[in-house]
Amino acid sequence: MQTHLLAAVTALCLAAPLVEASAQQRPAGSESVEVTVRNMEAAINRLNQMRDNPKAAQAALVLQLLRGAGRPGPAENGRSRLDYRIDVAPDGRVLVNDVDVNALIDTINRMQRR
Repeated sequence: MQTHLLAAVTALCLAAPLVEASAQQRPAGSESVEVTVRNMEAAINRLNQMRDNPKAAQAALVLQLLRGAGRPGPAENGRSRLDYRIDVAPDGRVLVNDVDVNALIDTINRMQRR
């Protein structure tokens, strides 16, 4: 399950700004993981302040892409909240907030072959 989760998050971060993915229905018999992230903006801002650190800039970019894939939830104590639901279907498909990550991975692979 952890490998599928890592693949889902990685593909989502790489492909979300590049393609429009269609929403899918939650697969029957799927296993779901729900993740809530609070105050991601503070982490992004802190990383952006580390101007001399290229790894910090890369991490900020990944967090910004991940932020874009989240579903906003109600703020908690003045801190923003993003919700993610990751479904792993019995056939191996992975959906993150109803976006089929396998389709995103296929798109990335096609782009890399060009």
